[in-house]
Amino acid sequence: MTDSMAPAIVSSAPQLLREVNDRIRDVERARAIAEYDLVCECGDETCTSPMRMTAAQYDEVRGEPGTYAVLPGHESAEDDVVVRHGDGYVVVRPRAGAMLSLNGG
Repeated sequence: MTDSMAPAIVSSAPQLLREVNDRIRDVERARAIAEYDLVCECGDETCTSPMRMTAAQYDEVRGEPGTYAVLPGHESAEDDVVVRHGDGYVVVRPRAGAMLSLNGG
């Protein structure tokens, strides 16, 4: 891997983690549980920290296009705009430059 490829790979981490969380939500949807242990959707490709959210909280974040849920302190001042703070999570939206990396640009 070249250094020029690193930003695109790191920036794709939130999307990959979103897919993991969507799968967890799909598998658990039939069970009546109050909270899920999801994976932080931050841009750190090595982060697999658990993030506890209710189904309603996760669905609300998913309902806002382009937003991701991350653990407090995992937001990047350089790459993320904080949309709001939740109970044990922060909702972020990647800045325009970070979105280019997410899309391979």
